[in-house]
Amino acid sequence: MKKTLSPLKSLLLPLILLSLLLSACGGKPAGSGDSFGAAPQELAQAILDSGAFSEELELLDNEIAYTLFGFDSWSESSSLIQDSVIYYSSGATSELCAVIVVGKEYYGGDMSAATGDLEDWLADQIEAEKNYRPSEVTKLEHAILDARDNTILLVVADDAGKAQAAVDALN
Repeated sequence: MKKTLSPLKSLLLPLILLSLLLSACGGKPAGSGDSFGAAPQELAQAILDSGAFSEELELLDNEIAYTLFGFDSWSESSSLIQDSVIYYSSGATSELCAVIVVGKEYYGGDMSAATGDLEDWLADQIEAEKNYRPSEVTKLEHAILDARDNTILLVVADDAGKAQAAVDALN
């Protein structure tokens, strides 16, 4: 006597195989915001926990952060920023940790405009701090500015080496 699968089992088998196939190909899609090996909040938290900062940083509201960095045009269209986590010094330092996921409408595959905005911001901060808080200039000069896929990381830390080690540990 020949055994046949019940209609339910014959329907479930292809679905199970399909789900196994899809889970085996579980790479992250481009632009998912985890180009550094972690989601933006996880990346920021790893850096915050690294001991790289001389003080506790506070989470900024995105609109305030965009204005701080001169991203006024970015804040006009919420589609330009897909996600962001920005921590900034509330005290007397220039320290910060920013992870910004930029929408494809903004970068179109070329992150130089977005990173250029942050390079300009860093240069302006260095000039401003030279007379106001000269001890902060070194931190700004050794800032980590990195862009991978559509994610930008900007870190100004007391110990940039510890911050970079935290980033490297996630990859």
